[in-house]
Amino acid sequence: MAVGDISILIMILAVVLAAAPQLSVRASSGLPQYIDEYDVPTPSSAPLAVTVDRNGIVWFTESNATKLGRFDPSNDSFREYTVPGAGDMWGMTIDQQGYIWLTQYSLKASVRVGGAVEPGGYGRLIRFNPNNGNFTVINISTPGAFPFRVTTDSEGRIWFTELLGDQIGYYDPQSGKLQTYAVPTPFAGPADLTFDRHGLLWFTETYNQSVAKFNPSTGTFVEYRFSSLDPTQYVGSPVGIAVTPDGIVWVGDHGGNWIVEFNSTSLHVTLYPTHFPPPEVYPISLVNDLLIDGQGRIWFTEHGGNSIGYLDPFLEKMVEYPVPTGPISTALWLAQAPNGDLWFTEWSADKIGVVHASLPIPLSLSVSENPLNLPVGGQMSLSLELNSSQGFVGSGTFEYSWPSYNPGEVNVTFSPQDASLSGETNAQSQARITVSPHTLPGEYVLGLGFDAGTVRVWSMVQTEVTAQTPITGYIASNPWLPVGAIVIILLGVIMIMQRVRGRGRRKAGGALTMRPALATSRIIQAMFLISGVLGVVILVLDRDLRNGAPGHYDALILFVAVDFLVGTLTFQMSEKLMLKVAAIWSTLRIVIQIGDIALAPIFFFTYVEFADYLFNPASMVPATLVNPPGIPSIPIDLILICDVVVLLTVARASIKK
Repeated sequence: MAVGDISILIMILAVVLAAAPQLSVRASSGLPQYIDEYDVPTPSSAPLAVTVDRNGIVWFTESNATKLGRFDPSNDSFREYTVPGAGDMWGMTIDQQGYIWLTQYSLKASVRVGGAVEPGGYGRLIRFNPNNGNFTVINISTPGAFPFRVTTDSEGRIWFTELLGDQIGYYDPQSGKLQTYAVPTPFAGPADLTFDRHGLLWFTETYNQSVAKFNPSTGTFVEYRFSSLDPTQYVGSPVGIAVTPDGIVWVGDHGGNWIVEFNSTSLHVTLYPTHFPPPEVYPISLVNDLLIDGQGRIWFTEHGGNSIGYLDPFLEKMVEYPVPTGPISTALWLAQAPNGDLWFTEWSADKIGVVHASLPIPLSLSVSENPLNLPVGGQMSLSLELNSSQGFVGSGTFEYSWPSYNPGEVNVTFSPQDASLSGETNAQSQARITVSPHTLPGEYVLGLGFDAGTVRVWSMVQTEVTAQTPITGYIASNPWLPVGAIVIILLGVIMIMQRVRGRGRRKAGGALTMRPALATSRIIQAMFLISGVLGVVILVLDRDLRNGAPGHYDALILFVAVDFLVGTLTFQMSEKLMLKVAAIWSTLRIVIQIGDIALAPIFFFTYVEFADYLFNPASMVPATLVNPPGIPSIPIDLILICDVVVLLTVARASIKK
């Protein structure tokens, strides 16, 4: 199952981990208590959506209890209201009149142990009046639509997404009109939504791995699929979304370990990595919700990473606050209070929490060089300086992060790995950075950080990985390559010599005659010779194959060697054996080459996209993967033609016999 297709399943499976022992994060001496948590009065209520009103009152949904919760931070008091109907409530917003709006997917619980989103339920919008405690229910007519997230526009209309209905829509409280619009792509999974300053609605398509823009005035959509924009910047399951005043779109990837910056003008995509959680807890952080504060910082929740964090894109710094309750409290959604505090819900821990954003952080990390330029397979060293202030006393560990499912694409070692600080002192470390020979060339962000227990501080380092790998370095990492090249060349020379010497008889008049078996052998040998040469062309020109799929690259070397070997032995075998070997090898190769389409998910393509990449000479995908035009599709197509010619030749010879 693809990452995008299980995004919501991942979101809810954390309930299983809720049964694990509840852990707490210990603060290092000198660090404030950045996060406070509050137990919700109703047990097993599953707090989910959250918002904060203009008076600083925190409102949140309790999906399992079908309640609306109210928390007053001034006196730490709770109040709960029973919501009409039953079902999950993922979305919440407050309109200009102070009414609270909820989405509800009723009757069919979508959050349950070991379960996924259940289709077939009924959707509602629910309005709550805080002044008199009354609820108003607006039914959504689309069966099984699953209204997910909700927001308001400047005209007071309530906009919502339908996760399973593949629609967006609005409800106008003044006229009572409910209007929906089908998104262009089926099974897209519209998730979170927000308006930009021009009144355009942006939303994520979690199953389509896209963001989309909708113009309410014209009713038109524009979709941006991340894998089509930059295959090196993979976005698996976009959920949370926010837009800056200058039009930069920020997305939380609930299928990855990063937050996403998308420039809709230049179509440039950048992934900023968070920390990697302990592998025994969850392999990736699963960033979900995000928002932009008044300072332009991007705040986000980490479902798998059990943290709340922010990125300062101007300073290229990131800070993460581990949630005290763990290992996974299921912090999914967050909201900002008027005083700047960040409130969030803990679905599996039955708590709400707050990050006191104004509390100072007495630690900062700087690097000696930013940006970096590293070749594939290259190395370099950086100096890190950890600065402390305000009497901080404590210790921690240097660590790194990388925007990939495989952190081994880049390896960073620190010397020293740990640091202890006392008072206003600094600590230094050397970071040795090694880029794997298998890393795709492209633009990345490397995170270099320091974990002090209750806070992590990061420097985000812009890193360009270039394709100009020194050939000596590549040979050094693959010492068998020269030997393989010599063997292939020798086999090719032997085959050519055989063709020169293996001529047919001539009649007296000089006309060339051939025995049928000899003619068949020559055709088959020629096809294998051409196939071998085409394989060498792919080995030389397909940089994406060499850097991104080394196992396939090695297999192609073997294929080329077998081509030359079979061609060399063509005249040494009996006709019967020669026909059998040629038929088996050509058939096997056709099956393998066409069967490569099945590997599409491994390389983050759809099956259609990968087939287009492999076999369509006019495809634009190879150019985005630093390959020359027509590579690898033209050589692959010609190899397939050679294989078909071999099979036809074998069939013709067999029929004549």
